[in-house]
Amino acid sequence: MEKRREHRIHKFLQVKMKGDDAPIAGSSVDVSPYGMRVRLHLRKVLAPAQEVELKVVCHGQPYTMKGVVRWYKRDVVDNTRYVGLAFTSLNPQFCEDILKMTVGSTDLPFRCFYNSQESFFQEYLGNIVYGGLFMKTEAFQPPLYSHVYVELIVQEKTLPFRVEGEVVAHVPGGFGLKLLEMTHCRQRLNAWMNTA
Repeated sequence: MEKRREHRIHKFLQVKMKGDDAPIAGSSVDVSPYGMRVRLHLRKVLAPAQEVELKVVCHGQPYTMKGVVRWYKRDVVDNTRYVGLAFTSLNPQFCEDILKMTVGSTDLPFRCFYNSQESFFQEYLGNIVYGGLFMKTEAFQPPLYSHVYVELIVQEKTLPFRVEGEVVAHVPGGFGLKLLEMTHCRQRLNAWMNTA
């Protein structure tokens, strides 16, 4: 199992997952804005990296999300099966209603992932150095001119600071940010790149 980056809260929610097979029912053990641990009601095996559609119900209110299986395990004592899910899209209403967090706030920043230092350097030289950042997202676009926070994650390591930006464009597949406090942001990014 992998070590999680965020704090999870214990919350019982009805969960229905649909992957390649028939729907699978379960209940959440704990949850964060980025994923959840689910106790499966059936003796079903889910493979890591399998994509699933989720329907989470709390007090009769359904929330839909997409996710990917991160791990699967069986408790040898009572034969209970658990699965760790990472959400591939944030559901802002779920975050507000269930977790009492606002997407894009300092408590729940957007996350921008880079698979390698080279891909981050390309983004930096192509956009960030000029004061911009493109956020890929299919699920949620914050209102134009709103201010949001972003965590930059390079090779699964979160940079030790967040950037703040103003939403300046909505386009299919994401939104554009104008980074704020560019002098301070550029100094911190340059310092991080010199040590990377």
